Amino acid sequence: MPGATIKDDHSSFPRGIGELKEDVAIFEAQLAALEQENLRSSILFRKLGLYFGFGAAGKLERARFKLSFKQKELNRLEAQLKMLKVSAPPDDRIPEPGHPPSAVPARETARQKMERMIAENPPPLAVHIRRVYRPLIEAEG
Repeated sequence: MPGATIKDDHSSFPRGIGELKEDVAIFEAQLAALEQENLRSSILFRKLGLYFGFGAAGKLERARFKLSFKQKELNRLEAQLKMLKVSAPPDDRIPEPGHPPSAVPARETARQKMERMIAENPPPLAVHIRRVYRPLIEAEG
C-alpha cells in the first residue's frame, strides 16, 4: 500500500531529524575541543601535525568534514519534511500536535467525488464515470 509507506516515512522524519541534530551538536563540541587543543600547541607542532596528519591539527580537517556532512544531511532532511508538509494532499493530512482533529477536512464521499468528476470532465464521459462509481457508492451504503 503506497499511502502507508509514505505515512511511515513521514513519521520517521522527526526521529531522523532529532538524531541528526544530536550528531551535529556532538560534532560541533568535538570540533571546538580540537580547535582549543590545537591552539594550545606550538606553531611548529601545528604545522607538522597538519602536514603529517597527527595531533589535533591532523584531526581538525576530518572533524570539519564530518560536521559539514551532517549539517548538509540535516538541511536536506528538513527540506524534504517541509516539502512533504506542503505537498501532502488534504485527505491524507494528519493534524499537527496541538491542533484539534476538526482542523482536518472530512473525506469526500464516493457520490460527491462522482459528481465532481462529472462536472470536471466532458459530458460524453458522464456515463462511464457513473458506471465506475456505482459500485463504490453502493459499498458506502
